[in-house]
Amino acid sequence: MTQRKETALHWAAFYQHHGVVGILIKHNADADICDCDGKTALHKAVMREDVASVQALLKARRINVDAEDAQLWTPLRWAAAYGNHTLIEILISQGKAKVDLQDRDAYTALRWAAKNGHRQAIDALIKHGASPDVPCT
Repeated sequence: MTQRKETALHWAAFYQHHGVVGILIKHNADADICDCDGKTALHKAVMREDVASVQALLKARRINVDAEDAQLWTPLRWAAAYGNHTLIEILISQGKAKVDLQDRDAYTALRWAAKNGHRQAIDALIKHGASPDVPCT
């Protein structure tokens, strides 16, 4: 573990080494360890838009797909903010991510996708039950 509390799994996910991610998961690496920013390896893989690493991580025996980082951002929220509809589909259909969780500003993944003008991300979220009526307090 580094000074930033990053594990080999964090590094493999960040540097898009999905083969290494798969090996680490197969050998029961803990996918829920957070770095000093509260990010899991899944956050890192989503932020790098690495579909293969995300899919490998979702095979972990235990993974919190709705883990929140220090800003209360889940991996789904990062995918929505980047407009990556493929990752949105994977996180919801394979990972069972909750679509209407709110961050510290009370924004949902849908609100971030809309704010950034990502039409395909909006469509994917609505298809999976995201509500446009979640109040932003």
